[in-house]
Amino acid sequence: SAEAMISSLLQLPSLLHRTPPRITCVRMDCPQTLKAGKSTKNAQTRPPARMDSPQLFKGGKTTKNRFALASLANCQSNTDGTLNEREAVWLERRAKGGFGIVNTCSAHVQANGRIFEGAIGCFGNQHIEGLRNLAARLQAHGALFVVQLYHAGMRA
Repeated sequence: SAEAMISSLLQLPSLLHRTPPRITCVRMDCPQTLKAGKSTKNAQTRPPARMDSPQLFKGGKTTKNRFALASLANCQSNTDGTLNEREAVWLERRAKGGFGIVNTCSAHVQANGRIFEGAIGCFGNQHIEGLRNLAARLQAHGALFVVQLYHAGMRA
């Protein structure tokens, strides 16, 4: 389960019997940083963030942890691109299991942009209700919902 994976990853520093390495952060907006040879002039040292710590994004969204479910093509949606309950349950289980970010499978942005049969669609009003309900289900478990948009191009 995701919880077991998270638990084992959090124990890695103690298993190695050493403290985690320190990370040097450089302010990229500083004029001195942009000059060659001056990349660490304004550097600050801080410990790395723990994977089980929240992540705040610039847009204001926060995740409960830094674990993300990758976008996977499991081809469980309906042929018209509307979300199928099987896929919603599959994604909800990942949120319930502890992932802080849950990505959908590839969601095609045009009817003619689908590469896989059973892929989620995100190009018409008929898709809104399913995606909105899925977002509410994932957020109920504390997960941030992300839709991966794509178009298959010449392969469609």
